[in-house]
Amino acid sequence: MSRLLDFYRGDGTDSVGRSLEQILSWDDDEFESVHDFIQWLFPLPEPSQFNPDAPLLDEGEIAVFRSDPLIRSNLLRSFERMLSFLGLGLAEDGKVTEAANFSCPYGEPRSALAVPRRCRAGAARVGFGRSGLGSGWGWRGGSRSRSGRGGLGLGGLPAVGE
Repeated sequence: MSRLLDFYRGDGTDSVGRSLEQILSWDDDEFESVHDFIQWLFPLPEPSQFNPDAPLLDEGEIAVFRSDPLIRSNLLRSFERMLSFLGLGLAEDGKVTEAANFSCPYGEPRSALAVPRRCRAGAARVGFGRSGLGSGWGWRGGSRSRSGRGGLGLGGLPAVGE
């Protein structure tokens, strides 16, 4: 069996012995201060530049992530926890929205680059793309992002309200 699938089923741990439940229960301070868990929550087929112990997602695991209801549910929980950390939420229609705890002193959510690269790429690879979580995975703020579109440029998917 796969260590990554065991982790997502709640039967295993990441490379340093933490379960999915432990990670998802962290407060925001711990979520921000620890940097070697995100690759477990949102795995990619490419090696991590920052975590040599990160799992590599393969085609067989992608198929399981797309078909196993428990793993899909836990991936959604991971995505929602990351959104909460960023002061965002997931609306009924699947669009990402600002949550009550949203605070944006610099025009974009904190750790904003984690959303497009890791969370979105990992979730999309395992079937949580346009049809899995709805079409509105973007976020719009008052400032211009590096993409020049305003808010986060999230891989070409429409932003909230589009």
